[in-house]
Amino acid sequence: MLSYRHAFHAGNHADILKHYCLFETISYFVNRNKPFSYIDTHAGAGLYNINSEQAKKTQEYQAGVLKLLNSNLELDKNLFAFKKFLTYFVNQQQYPGSPYIAKTIMPKKELLYLYELHPNDFSILESNMTLNSHKNIKLFHVDGLQGLLSLLPPKVRRAIIMIDPSYEVKTDYVQVAKTVAQAYKKFSTGCYLIWYPLLAQERHKTMLKSLSDISAKYVQAELIVGDIDSDIGMYGSGMWIINPPFLLKNQLSTVLPQMVALLKQDERAHFILNYGLL
Repeated sequence: MLSYRHAFHAGNHADILKHYCLFETISYFVNRNKPFSYIDTHAGAGLYNINSEQAKKTQEYQAGVLKLLNSNLELDKNLFAFKKFLTYFVNQQQYPGSPYIAKTIMPKKELLYLYELHPNDFSILESNMTLNSHKNIKLFHVDGLQGLLSLLPPKVRRAIIMIDPSYEVKTDYVQVAKTVAQAYKKFSTGCYLIWYPLLAQERHKTMLKSLSDISAKYVQAELIVGDIDSDIGMYGSGMWIINPPFLLKNQLSTVLPQMVALLKQDERAHFILNYGLL
């Protein structure tokens, strides 16, 4: 099934959590000044027009990135830096997806491996990611989870791996956990960022149990914007990050309360921050 299109959801509250974590992770790797690669198993279109018919239909960006950008709250310096980064794009009626964030922040000498199975999104991804002839961007029109396993371990032995399927097929939860376990056996030093939605069915819990069985350092962050019994659909989202940057846990402990204050949809909004083996 390939019905999911992220253009309808770009810039929503889940993207703010996901892309903040990615922004901090890439920035940390860049500041270490050592070669690394970026691997994205579900790259999508890469860059989204928030003035498009798809975005206007749902207007989810208004409850996400626009709330962040229009806020008068005195932000933590790290969240403020992320806000400043996004402002450049939103001023051009755009929202950057994970691969475009990586392309923008990473030095041009580093390799990006981008997987996308949806034919329409792959075509748009090709256009968005090759506009400035970035020589080290590799695009693959195949299943990203299978592609990831064939790529590991990468030639450059430091890598960030972003895994964020739509989970429109319930078996995605099982497949993600299985793939991450296999990937970790092949490449235990990689930094894995796994995004998941929070929905009433709570299928994510089985996946998280499997991820916790991997004997690895991790940080888990969840941003809950409303109550599970409300009619808002996806009431929150989470990130499970294996081998996280050294500073990320402390950064999230400060930033997550501010995200709750900015993005809450009812008074039951809250956050969860867990970690292991750190």
